[in-house]
Amino acid sequence: MSAQEYIESSLEDIQLCVFDLNLPDGSGYELCKLVKQKEDIPVIFLTVVDDEVNVVMGLDMGADDYITKPFRIRELMSRIKSVLRRYEKQQHGQVSERIEFSTVTISTAEAKVWKSGHEVSLTALEYRLLLIFSQHQGQVLTRAQLLEQIWDVAGDFVNDNTLTVYIKRLREKLEEDPQKPTIIQTVRGLGYRQVINMYRNREFRLFISWQIVIGSIAIGASLLVPNFSLFIVIALVIVMLVSFIVFTTKRYRKIEQLSTYLKEINAGSYRLDVRDNEEGELSILKNDIYKVTSRLAEYNVELEGDRKKLTEAISDISHQLKTPITSMTVMADLLQGSELTPERRVTFTKTIQHQLERMDWLVTSLLKLSKIDAGTIEFKREKVPVKSIITDALNPLLIPIEVKGITLDVEG
Repeated sequence: MSAQEYIESSLEDIQLCVFDLNLPDGSGYELCKLVKQKEDIPVIFLTVVDDEVNVVMGLDMGADDYITKPFRIRELMSRIKSVLRRYEKQQHGQVSERIEFSTVTISTAEAKVWKSGHEVSLTALEYRLLLIFSQHQGQVLTRAQLLEQIWDVAGDFVNDNTLTVYIKRLREKLEEDPQKPTIIQTVRGLGYRQVINMYRNREFRLFISWQIVIGSIAIGASLLVPNFSLFIVIALVIVMLVSFIVFTTKRYRKIEQLSTYLKEINAGSYRLDVRDNEEGELSILKNDIYKVTSRLAEYNVELEGDRKKLTEAISDISHQLKTPITSMTVMADLLQGSELTPERRVTFTKTIQHQLERMDWLVTSLLKLSKIDAGTIEFKREKVPVKSIITDALNPLLIPIEVKGITLDVEG
């Protein structure tokens, strides 16, 4: 069955598609187009083709990510998890598809950008760079931070000079005056910052608009009924005070939600999601908390896996200690007997000596693992002869090798 036939017959069973561009039964572009026409399923291109034209074409077709070969397995798994998380949140209606700031609007669902209502054409790296800035509004991002997040989008290394060129292009496409940027500003000696325009802040706009409406009504009423101007002023003050209390209460409730969320994190629960792509300082804080939480959750999973492996290793060593102890106990009883020949006594004595050396190695390994579990060991890089590593690894096998008459030479 070809990929196209499987997609047409079993699309409801597919949660994510990973396509190469060059396939024996068709192009990855054609399969991506087929999937997107039938269902909104996440698609990732994984290919050796790293030309910018192909990257842009793939993303324009609706692909959620474009990864070039060679790639790192952990990076691929992280990108897959990220795409699946994004789709899961979209299904629950928790992710905003639009990000607005200044005169710029970004549609994350369509991967499109508009300036003052006119669509702006961006390359894959320019779009990625703009998303990074929009997700960190008001924050200073160093050049190192930006390079770390965008270098592998097109499969090529982006150096410091190239980053300067891309920021220059973004300014030319988005700024009213690229020579005097008001959206992406340079912070000398530190990096770049996307400026927050308070008038584009949704909460701020609502509050100011409400105050203007109240003020306009009060002025109009004073002109129409001049005899009641004092009462109108008093009523205006009361209404503005009430609106301020309502606005402040709403903000503090959001802060309380964040506080509750942090308590959940502290208790070890990472199931909540407070991502918010609206504008404002509180929304930026929500985004940052979510990203930190996601990273903590991933680290927690990795840590639990490491602990499980460490526990299994300690249990295995504890079990292996029982074997030489039992063996030495039996041989010690036999050595007390008078019927043993001198040759057998020498053999048993050598065997006990080997078992003691093995126990010493096992106990040392057990102590090292315990220190690793306690976090008291600091690893250092140093050169170690391969021969010594192989010799130490073969020590537990020397007795079976000698019994079977095998000659073993380690050279190097």
